[in-house]
Amino acid sequence: MKEIKTLSVIDGKSLLGLDVEPPKFIIAGLMPVGLHILSGSAKIGKSWLSLWLCQQVSTGGKVWEFETRKCGTLYLALEDTIDRLHFRLSHITDDGSEQSYFATEADNLSGSLIPQLETFMAAYPDTGLVVVDTLQRVRGAVNDKNAYANDYDEIGRIKSFADRFKIAVLLIHHVRKMPDSDPFNMVSGSVGIIGAVDGTAIILSRTSLSARPSPSDTTADFARRI
Repeated sequence: MKEIKTLSVIDGKSLLGLDVEPPKFIIAGLMPVGLHILSGSAKIGKSWLSLWLCQQVSTGGKVWEFETRKCGTLYLALEDTIDRLHFRLSHITDDGSEQSYFATEADNLSGSLIPQLETFMAAYPDTGLVVVDTLQRVRGAVNDKNAYANDYDEIGRIKSFADRFKIAVLLIHHVRKMPDSDPFNMVSGSVGIIGAVDGTAIILSRTSLSARPSPSDTTADFARRI
C-alpha cells in the first residue's frame, strides 16, 4: 500500500504571527516582484513601452508618477535585431544605462531558457527586472496535455524562476483579434496563462500609447504620451 504523506498545516493565529517581509516592488504600487504579462495587439507599442521601462528601472527614474527601485534589467528582444534596438533606445534616451542588458537570442522553455536565465542572474545578481519579448518566442514544443494544462505548466516554470530570485519578470504577449467585454478574455491562449501570473496589463487602445516616438521627443515627452 502506498504511504500517504501527511499534510503540513499551520493555524491562522500562527500564520499571522509569522515575521513575513512585505512585498517588494520594482515599480512602486505598479509592479511587485513576481510574474507579469503585458498584452496588446500587434504594433501597438508593447516593445517601446518595455524598453522604456527597462531604461527607467535601470536608472532609477520614475515610471509616470511611480517611483522605481533602481536595479539591473535584462531585455530579451527576441523579435528584434541589435540595429533596431539601437534605433529605439536612441529615441528613448541619450544615455544608455550600464545596468540594462539586452539579448536578441535565447533558448525556449523546452530547452535551456531557464538555465540561461539562472546563469545570467549568477553573473548579474543586482538584476531586478527581466523582460521576455515575446512569450511566443520561448514557448516550448506542444505536448499531449490539454491547452490549459500546457499553458499553466509553461508559465509556471517562468514564475518559479521569478519567485526563486525574487525579481519581476514581464512577458510580452498578444491579444486575440476578437474583442470581448472582459479584456482578460482577449489574452491569447487559454486562461491557464493569466491564471499562472501575478499581474496582467492589457493595452486596449492606440490613443493612449504611442507606438513610435517622434525623433524630437525627450524621454519625458515620450513618457507623458505613453
